Amino acid sequence: MVENNICPIGNTLDVFNRKWIFCIMSNIYNGKTHFNEFKQMNPTISYHVLAQTLIYGRAGACYKNRD
Repeated sequence: MVENNICPIGNTLDVFNRKWIFCIMSNIYNGKTHFNEFKQMNPTISYHVLAQTLIYGRAGACYKNRD
């Protein structure tokens, strides 16, 4: 993720340029919060890719922590 990108379109494309981000965002929207829930909803995604996508999404503020 590019931290100093001043173009909002560039920022948006940077977030949505990942293959699994829409599936993960849909899961987040539907209330999933735990790693195993994401894995159950997306069984074909590898553990590594899921972890990296969640880390990426958190860095890009795709979801808020519900604590």
